[in-house]
Amino acid sequence: MKAWQEIQLQALQTKDSEHQLFQTIVSLAADLGFDYCAYGLRLALPLSNPKIVKKSNYPSAWQAQYQAKNYCAIDPTVKHALHSPLPILWTDGLFASTTEFWEEARSFGLRYG
Repeated sequence: MKAWQEIQLQALQTKDSEHQLFQTIVSLAADLGFDYCAYGLRLALPLSNPKIVKKSNYPSAWQAQYQAKNYCAIDPTVKHALHSPLPILWTDGLFASTTEFWEEARSFGLRYG
């Protein structure tokens, strides 16, 4: 497993653009059996207005709905990512307090993560 991780990290480090980097992440996610993936990064500086970078290959209709309904504010995966560097498994329990959000995400094909 360590060799696989090293190979993937090297592949990520050789990318020259944000687009190339995300395309590599999409490819890695596909290798793991996922149709979709998302990546978010919150830069701490400037303190008064931290920059947030978000990328995903989620269906465009879902991305529009997610933004229109400000789902970022209730998304338990985002809340987790803001407090932990560890991965989290998507389960019904994770989304127990946001069942409408979870049902809508699933209707767009987002079921596993």
